Amino acid sequence: MKRLQSTICSVFTVLFFSMLLVACNNKSYKVEVTVAPEYEGMKAYIFDAIDEEPIDSIDVIDGKALFKGKADSARIAVLVGVSQAPVMFFLEPGTITINADSNAISGTKLNDDFSSLMNNEELKSLADECEKVRGDIYMAETEEEQMDVVNRYDAAAEKLQTRLKEVCVSLYESHRKDILGAYALTLAAQSFSYEELSAIFADAEPVIKNFPPLADIYKSLLASEATQPGHHFVDIEGTDYASGKSSSLSKMIDGKVAVVDFWASWCRPCREEITNYLIPLYNEFKDKGVVVVGVDVSDRPEDHDKAVKELKIEYQQLLDSKKVAGELYGLASIPQIILIDKDGNIVERDLRGDDIKIALEKLLGE
Repeated sequence: MKRLQSTICSVFTVLFFSMLLVACNNKSYKVEVTVAPEYEGMKAYIFDAIDEEPIDSIDVIDGKALFKGKADSARIAVLVGVSQAPVMFFLEPGTITINADSNAISGTKLNDDFSSLMNNEELKSLADECEKVRGDIYMAETEEEQMDVVNRYDAAAEKLQTRLKEVCVSLYESHRKDILGAYALTLAAQSFSYEELSAIFADAEPVIKNFPPLADIYKSLLASEATQPGHHFVDIEGTDYASGKSSSLSKMIDGKVAVVDFWASWCRPCREEITNYLIPLYNEFKDKGVVVVGVDVSDRPEDHDKAVKELKIEYQQLLDSKKVAGELYGLASIPQIILIDKDGNIVERDLRGDDIKIALEKLLGE
């Protein structure tokens, strides 16, 4: 009886350690990289694509770079040093093959599905059309021709974004519990409304909600939603350009009707809005209880100073020295021009061109 028990225990021990060995092996990865001849003898590197921390490096020998290691979970990685452009892939257990020259990736489920997304012929065609139309702007000679190109580009870009969103949502449905699903949503996230992304986050897995790029976009949408018309403006602490002293948006508005422009000196559309619309608006309404405030969201003080002098801006300027305006207002792009009433409530945002004056006159006439 004791011999039988001993035999059973021995068999159980062997099975246990065999299963443990298989489990450990299941976490192993091998990345086989084929490299063009000119990179022979060079060193190939793998970095984490999110935190940019190095993962591994290896010398190229006989046109190959072979990486081996353990991966507790999948992560997005970038291969560099052996191609003209970085090669993004998903580092996960299994054997992954990469042709660094052609950017061809295969071998595991995440990488196969990722490659299918990147090689989607319909999306490639739509992207090519956008680039073709964009190139036409250099051929336009008149303002009318330029506007035609802009309108055609907007239409092509909208078509691309709509289809990309559909493809990415479909991919997410197949990868709701892994990082590829998070990546797919991130690619299309700029096309989501706050309500749409909130609905997805409501029952999303932690791997989706906690994916840093997607979490940042959601946070930005949340901030944008909180500063939509009808909400009170969010104060910003910064530096008064004129005095060089600490100030804030609330102090500059001072209970008056305000047009607030989030901008930066390097932003050409921002400079055009200032020259063509905001300076004339300021001159027309400065004696009618209206203030205009520029909030510089991304500049060195010397660059801001140069731009103010070049553009001959006379209205107040707040330097966002703590770099918080983009986060507080969910700024996806600049210029972002908002209209605030005397009670501090946001009346309109995303104003451009003639719409700024139209919205202001409507508010003053009420």
